[in-house]
Amino acid sequence: MPDSPYVVSEQETAKGAVRWLLDSSHPLIQQGTTWQTVSGIVNEFAGDARVMQQVPAVVCETHPQAASSVVNGRGWTVAPTIVARNIDRSGVQVLELTRSRQSDDVALVVCERVLEKLHGGTDAASALKQEIALTISGAKK
Repeated sequence: MPDSPYVVSEQETAKGAVRWLLDSSHPLIQQGTTWQTVSGIVNEFAGDARVMQQVPAVVCETHPQAASSVVNGRGWTVAPTIVARNIDRSGVQVLELTRSRQSDDVALVVCERVLEKLHGGTDAASALKQEIALTISGAKK
């Protein structure tokens, strides 16, 4: 996230983080059934309609799985604060989102680094799959 020459409130830092995440197309990791609700909360908090257009790059079964993926250097998630408070914070930033309406509290969990993708990984897997199929069918020995 961009460095600020002055100290700002955690709320303004969180709003800036949301803008940075959207501007940089940082990968969103989210628990599968919550994104529609959570995106509305983030949009209300940050005032940026682009949040509503986001589609998770990775969908997890639970919030702790999504948070763990972020901790391992894979993007950002929005999780209940109870989950966000209990994760390993080395290498991540946890920012609670303050809203005007009453609902479960959520926090933004962000890892600024993203692990490099393996180039050609899909091609290598496809070639291996083809080799295995040829061997099993007896076409190749």
